[in-house]
Amino acid sequence: MNENQKINVNIDFIGPLIVVENVKKAGDFYENIAGQKLKFDFGACRQFESGLTLQSKASMSEIFGFKENEIKRRSNNFTLYFETFDFDSFVENLKNYDLEYVHGIVEFDWGQRSVSFYDLDDHVVDVSEKMEAVVKRFAEQGMTAEEIAKRTEHPIEFVNACLK
Repeated sequence: MNENQKINVNIDFIGPLIVVENVKKAGDFYENIAGQKLKFDFGACRQFESGLTLQSKASMSEIFGFKENEIKRRSNNFTLYFETFDFDSFVENLKNYDLEYVHGIVEFDWGQRSVSFYDLDDHVVDVSEKMEAVVKRFAEQGMTAEEIAKRTEHPIEFVNACLK
């Protein structure tokens, strides 16, 4: 795309819209498990304050002209990514649900912990610990700001701001 083809209108990204079989059940899932707060409920479509939108498969077919068999499940090419300060409590709460996990709790080289599972419509949901919480956890374990910056691969300014 060259400069002459560039669109000169500002557009805002609102958030992902995912296709679900049952908007009510999927909405309950995201409210209960991911703590999403409902903004609008239009029956075939629910939008949360975070920007996540759920759209029924039938209405997606109507709106875009897709055949329902063209809307694939479990493509594993898209992840809904969430973060939390209280990762331990979140993981403890997950025990109340019968979920199929993509992976259990993992800790990446940079110290962030994560868990991934499928929602009711086989979309991948990943919930990770906020990096601010990782920094504080490492400080509580006795690491210096410089050690934390090296381990987390974050600038020392970020680490120091988290520790204030």
